[in-house]
Amino acid sequence: MIFAGYLGTYYSARFSRLLNAKLLSQRTFIYARPARVRVGQPLSPQALQERLDRVGYRPAESGNAGDWYQVQENRIRLGQTDAQGKSETFEILFSGKASSGKKTPPEDRVTGIRVGEKAVKEVFLKPEFLSSLFGPSREKKKYVRFEDLPQGLVNAVLAAEDDRFFSHHGLDLGGILRAGLVNLRGQESLQGGSTLTQQFVKNYFLTPVKSYRRKFEEAYLSLLLETRLSKKEVFELYANDVYLGQLGSFGILGFGQGADAYFGKNVKDLTLEESALLAGIIQAPNHYAPHRHPQEALQRRNYVLNLMEKKGFISASEKAISLNAPLAVLPPSRQNYAGAPYFVDYVKESLEQEGDDLTRSAHLQVHTTLDMDLQKAAFEAVEEGMAKVDSLLSRRKPPPEPQAALVAIDPRSGEVLAMVGGRDHSTSQYNRVTRSLRQPGSTFKPFVYAAALQKGLPGDAVSTYTLSSLLMDEPHTFYFGEEEYTPHNFDEKYYGVITLRQAIARSLNVPTVKLAQQVRKSVWNSTSKARSL
Repeated sequence: MIFAGYLGTYYSARFSRLLNAKLLSQRTFIYARPARVRVGQPLSPQALQERLDRVGYRPAESGNAGDWYQVQENRIRLGQTDAQGKSETFEILFSGKASSGKKTPPEDRVTGIRVGEKAVKEVFLKPEFLSSLFGPSREKKKYVRFEDLPQGLVNAVLAAEDDRFFSHHGLDLGGILRAGLVNLRGQESLQGGSTLTQQFVKNYFLTPVKSYRRKFEEAYLSLLLETRLSKKEVFELYANDVYLGQLGSFGILGFGQGADAYFGKNVKDLTLEESALLAGIIQAPNHYAPHRHPQEALQRRNYVLNLMEKKGFISASEKAISLNAPLAVLPPSRQNYAGAPYFVDYVKESLEQEGDDLTRSAHLQVHTTLDMDLQKAAFEAVEEGMAKVDSLLSRRKPPPEPQAALVAIDPRSGEVLAMVGGRDHSTSQYNRVTRSLRQPGSTFKPFVYAAALQKGLPGDAVSTYTLSSLLMDEPHTFYFGEEEYTPHNFDEKYYGVITLRQAIARSLNVPTVKLAQQVRKSVWNSTSKARSL
């Protein structure tokens, strides 16, 4: 009895410390900036509906609590609740019809916004959730509540991993015996007897080292966990901590992140076949990774669907429909803009430099300046631009692969609106925006031309340039003190007399240097005259 009491005290105290730390760490959220909708903005009802679904608004009837929307013929009604619990309802009107179901015409735009009876010029939607990042590991998760999980996903997990979860108390002795008998007979693939509770305890609290001590600790902590939390709370912990594979340099933790990473969906919107795939991945995430092993992933998904029918979770007709569905997963490259990985890395590093401990901060919400529309446009611009670079280099995959970086900043506030630190975060996590300090090169040319086009520098009429001003593009050597500099154009071509417009359009080096010298001379002369006066 004394020994049992000692064990209870020891494990209970340790478990409480670990569980408290766990619950705190699951409350760290990183958000993009609130999306602005304004009158005159090019936007279709379909595009707005997709954004609302992605952010977490739900289709609902008027008067429903939370964040909801209603789609009508040429308008969408919205209801949302702010951080203080205050609800507001507004209506967005469009030039196109929301119910047409056809491809969105490019002229669709917002024609009006009403808050109650009052017309306004703009409204702000809730910010889009980016990720939860904490601790030293490169793991991403989107925390979800048990109520967010579709019943199909819950049933798929139960069928694949622990169909008696809601009836046992952390340990399933019957399941252990059945698995042992199946394994001894060797008639089916090897089975394990661990419950969802045991899997969660082992993956988070313990080490993967196999030993009798670890199994004893796993069993004891599983029983202890289920005395502290309800079944739904235990399932919620499991649903947010289960490992679902690797996407680039990030580990995918939890069904919320898995739904976004593989399908680009909110977990609430998963179909039955998508739920079966996520549940099937749990057993061997790397072996069943749908991007790398699509055939194995498809077979595993179908196996889970068969299990669901066998155990009474779905009907034969539901299974048949889902079995015929394709393995429709999104390409990994989507995460380069949807997850804004370089920017999320930058935010995490900035927080840590300021002394924030992301493993201990309770319910930390980080609201950033990232504009998701600009982030997508930035990634597509880099992707398109680098395809042209590859073509110019006449190599499909040049060794080493040329890289690029793009950062968009609001010049009025200095806010970072978009950040792309490289071509593909999955192959290189080196952020060339923040770490690759290089000479500005051609990026400085617009400043030279802007200075030249600035009309009427005081005291020197020669300093006035227009886009039609003529420059000379020919080989030339410049002298700076005792040093000489001979620039070349990128394609080694020279065009003779050209306009300023042509020089900047072709990003020519020689005319730009000549123009920089002339502007510098003009500024110097005007400054000298001002001083003499």
